[in-house]
Amino acid sequence: MPELDVVEVLVAAALTFVVGAVYYAVLGGRLAAARGAGPAPAPMRWWTMPAEVVRSLVLAVAVLGLAAAVGVDDAGAGLVLGLVLFAGFPLVLWSGAVVHEGTPPAPAALHAGDWLVKLLALGLLAGVW
Repeated sequence: MPELDVVEVLVAAALTFVVGAVYYAVLGGRLAAARGAGPAPAPMRWWTMPAEVVRSLVLAVAVLGLAAAVGVDDAGAGLVLGLVLFAGFPLVLWSGAVVHEGTPPAPAALHAGDWLVKLLALGLLAGVW
């Protein structure tokens, strides 16, 4: 894997965390409505935020490492990378959850949207850094 800029990784991880927080702050009501009478989400535990920070760091390293390895060097290429990663992973996983596991489509679409925004933001950052 190519060597990564530690500052870029930390900025990307913070971007991922903030994008997710804003996304769910804006669309959290829709997510709750989409869940309907289904099970309520688990209450937030003490380790939820540290886990999100670790998840954000892992995602940042993965996307930035891949971007460096394939030579992403401008905004357009970064956005394409984000879109390809979205189509190849979260879209496939969430559609599989709907088709095979009976996950309701509305919450799945909302969660997939979170991934789309995060991956596009990370791809853009990778392209312009």
